[in-house]
Amino acid sequence: MFIKSKPGKYGLKEQCLCDARSRYLYNAFIYTGKPLTQRNSSLSVPTQDVLQLTEPLYGSHRNVTGDSWCTSVELVDILLQKGLTYVGTLRKNKREIPLEFLPNKTRPLESSLFGFVSDKTLVSHVPKKNKSVVLLSSMHHDMSVNEQSKKPEIIELYNSTKGGVDALDLKCSNYSCARRTRRWPNAMFGAIMNISIANGYVLWVLSNPNKKLSRRNYIKSIAMTLIKPHISQRWENNPTLTKDIKAIMCKLIDKEQPLVDSDEAGPSAPKMKRRCFICPRAKDKKSTIVCKSCKKTICKPHSIAITYCLPCQRKD
Repeated sequence: MFIKSKPGKYGLKEQCLCDARSRYLYNAFIYTGKPLTQRNSSLSVPTQDVLQLTEPLYGSHRNVTGDSWCTSVELVDILLQKGLTYVGTLRKNKREIPLEFLPNKTRPLESSLFGFVSDKTLVSHVPKKNKSVVLLSSMHHDMSVNEQSKKPEIIELYNSTKGGVDALDLKCSNYSCARRTRRWPNAMFGAIMNISIANGYVLWVLSNPNKKLSRRNYIKSIAMTLIKPHISQRWENNPTLTKDIKAIMCKLIDKEQPLVDSDEAGPSAPKMKRRCFICPRAKDKKSTIVCKSCKKTICKPHSIAITYCLPCQRKD
């Protein structure tokens, strides 16, 4: 799917429901452009998608904030029956909007018009000349306006709660474990990992209010927890690992490195010619000489030969 206004213009589209304050992802599914089920086939696709996302919240008396793609009168009426209120922007082509609420040259700047129908409120605000923003709310039932910003309370609430999904996307893009790929299962797996880490950090902060841990260090701790079992398994099943690799593994799994004489560690020495790790790759100089300390292959010019006399050799 291609969405020009988004930072990631190409990719899979997910419909998400996030907490407005903590940015915790509560529910999500992949958007295919078709209804997920046929039980509400008479409703529009946006309405069905929102009902699918908010179904676990029925009866909780929470408020849902949505954009112009989701907002409609039929959605607001259904959510009210399910015990949820709704605030969202309306597209100008909706036939429920009166002509007086649409942009026109006669309306003064920063003015607002209110319309009330039973348990729903419609507001039209003029932020710029010849422009208007129309919102529908089932949470507000008065004409409250902020005296400083000259904006209705409906718009103030919408602006403060509309960025949950975008903030989650920003979190995932700042510290992403996804890789560039053309296979959608891999892309989906990376997205699930990013969202899981973001949700996990929110839960950790709520569970440990007196502790301070940056999100970066939290992700590092998760990575170390995941790789330590694999490092331990490799340590036990691969006795021929080189000395430098074993030293790194010991640091990661908090294990003492065994003291092994370099002369006794014969199985790690290569029996075939390998490229010298000091020489440039273009020279492609190969050798069978191995450093007794790090077990890396080196050529004669980059090695030192130690010579012993026969009596000293017998002493050793």
